[in-house]
Amino acid sequence: MRTAVRTVYYCDFCGKRYMRVSSAAKHERHCTMNPDRTCKWALLDDGPRTRHGEHSFRRGLPRWVRLRAPLTVYDISELRDRAGYCPACILAALRQSGVEYHYDYQNGGLLFDYEQEVKDYRESERELEMQEEMWEIQRGWL
Repeated sequence: MRTAVRTVYYCDFCGKRYMRVSSAAKHERHCTMNPDRTCKWALLDDGPRTRHGEHSFRRGLPRWVRLRAPLTVYDISELRDRAGYCPACILAALRQSGVEYHYDYQNGGLLFDYEQEVKDYRESERELEMQEEMWEIQRGWL
C-alpha cells in the first residue's frame, strides 16, 4: 500500500482548491468573489469596452445590485453599462451581491447567461476590429 500526503491550497474567496500555490495565487487575483480583483479580460487586450486604457472592477457594483433587488431585465442592462459590458465584471458584481439573478420571476426566462454574454462580447470585439480595419483601408484610399 502506498500513501501520499499533499498540501492543498484553497481560494480565500470562493473555496476552489489547487495543488500548486502559484495556481491558487493566480486564481485569487482574478476570482469573481474577490472585491479587489483584476479583470482577466483587460489583460488579454485593450478590448472595445475599456475606458481610457483602464479596466478594473468597481467595488460599489455589488452594493448597487443589492439595492436594486429583485433584479429586472432593465437592471441587468444598466449593470452591463456600469460594468463596461465586461462579462466577468458583471458576473463578479452579481456573485458578490448575493442577489438571485438567474431567473426573472415577473416575465419568465433568464436574466443573465454568462456564456451568451461572452459570445456577445467577443462578437462585438470582432465587429469593432473589422470596422477599424475598414477605416484603415479607407484612409489608404485618400
